[in-house]
Amino acid sequence: MGDRSPVPGGEALLGAERCGKRQVGLQYRRRGEKTSCAEERGARESLAFARIPDRLFFSGNNERSSPFSHTEKVIAIINIAIVDDDPRMLEEVSRKVSDYVDGRRLRASLHLFADGAELLRSARRFDLLFLDVRMEGISGMDAAKKLRENGTAGHIIFVTVFDEYVYEAFEVEASDYLLKPIDSARFERTMDRVCQNLHRTKDPGLVISSRGNNFSFLRFNDILYCEARNHKMIIRSKTETLECSLKIDELKGRLDDRFFQCHRSYFINLHYACGYEAGLVALENGEKIPVSRLRAREFSRKMLQHIKERAE
Repeated sequence: MGDRSPVPGGEALLGAERCGKRQVGLQYRRRGEKTSCAEERGARESLAFARIPDRLFFSGNNERSSPFSHTEKVIAIINIAIVDDDPRMLEEVSRKVSDYVDGRRLRASLHLFADGAELLRSARRFDLLFLDVRMEGISGMDAAKKLRENGTAGHIIFVTVFDEYVYEAFEVEASDYLLKPIDSARFERTMDRVCQNLHRTKDPGLVISSRGNNFSFLRFNDILYCEARNHKMIIRSKTETLECSLKIDELKGRLDDRFFQCHRSYFINLHYACGYEAGLVALENGEKIPVSRLRAREFSRKMLQHIKERAE
């Protein structure tokens, strides 16, 4: 069958697309091959973490019982990390997550790590983390403690053969402690509980396709402003600047009420506006964005309304 093991450090989009015949939410490849959509009957042989579709849709027609409405749009993507130094367990947990996401018609971005140090080097914020307890170097328990110290609020689920660490798991507010081999029914109950919580609390955001088939997910709360420049859309967040091919009208339809189009080329996040003078709005990061004369009065009105709503 060849080398078809998961690739730590990569990512895959789950519950992502349908291409005629019913297909799985992950994409697959042999190492060294280009990635393509795989039909479900032969696809679940391995995971690929390289190629992401440009357009995102719900996948699957599974009518099984679910805690989520099948007609309700889930805006945000769930960012999931799986950390284990055993490639077989990486693959097993990845498959269980994939099956769950496909069955519940959710959307998720899956990231694999071979050890705790790799996870801690990642700048991405995760909503759900599966951690092996014992690993070479930084253990899953030590990584969890470090994440909590750094303010990570994501759900942590430990997956291990050792039951003696269960009390330490309480210290990092773990959502569950699953023993290997993983019981499928227990896994689904845990995922139902965690995803219900995420469904209630998760911030909406923007999926950005850039550089071919790569994608990023940015929470609205992290976006400072968006600028149309040289036939590209520049998305400036608190930590990075991304470029994509979205048109200004397309972007407008994806943003929510916290954003205001202050200029034909700019949308600003009103949450980060801290001053306005001489036709320029000052943002918390020190940048200044132009406000057109035709939009100045409406900007002042929206800004006052936004401040009032936040104060309530």
